[in-house]
Amino acid sequence: MVSTAWPGRSAPASATQYNFWLTLLDFRRIRYLKQPRHAARRRWRRTGGNHVTPERDAAMSIADRVRSARRARRISIAELAGRIGVSSNQISKYESGHNSISAGLLWSIASALQTPIEYFFPEPERGAPAVETETGDARAQLVAAFDRIADPALRDHLVALALALADRNG
Repeated sequence: MVSTAWPGRSAPASATQYNFWLTLLDFRRIRYLKQPRHAARRRWRRTGGNHVTPERDAAMSIADRVRSARRARRISIAELAGRIGVSSNQISKYESGHNSISAGLLWSIASALQTPIEYFFPEPERGAPAVETETGDARAQLVAAFDRIADPALRDHLVALALALADRNG
C-alpha cells in the first residue's frame, strides 16, 4: 500500500511510492500550468505546427479578423451562428482556425456583422513595381501594329511570316 506521508517527512520505501509522488507532483504542476500549456497547444494546432504556408497565414488572418469584428459588434458566438445558420461550435472552429471559411460563408459572416468583405482580407504586400522588359515592350508594339492591320489577307501573310521566322530561328 502506498504511504500518504509527504516525501519530505519520510523517504519513499519503494519505487512504487516514489513514482506515486512524482505522478502527484506532475499532476499538480499540470493543474497550475494548464492554461499556458493549453494555449500553446491551441496555437500549435492553429498554425499547423511549424509548417506555416502563406495560404495558412492568410486563413489565420481572416479567422482573427472574423473574431475581432464579432467582438467589436458585441455579438456572441451563438448569435452569429444563428444569423448565418451554422452551429456555435462551427463558429468557434472558424475563429480558432481549425476549419477554413469558404467564400460564401465569409460573405454571410460579413453581412451578419455588417462589415465590408474587404475588411477580412489581409493587405497585400507592396513590392517593387513590375518592370517592363525589352521583350515585353516589343511584344506590345507588335500586337498593337497587328491590330491596326485591317486587311485579313495581309494579317494571314504576317502570321505565316512570323511562324516561318520562328521555325527558322529554332
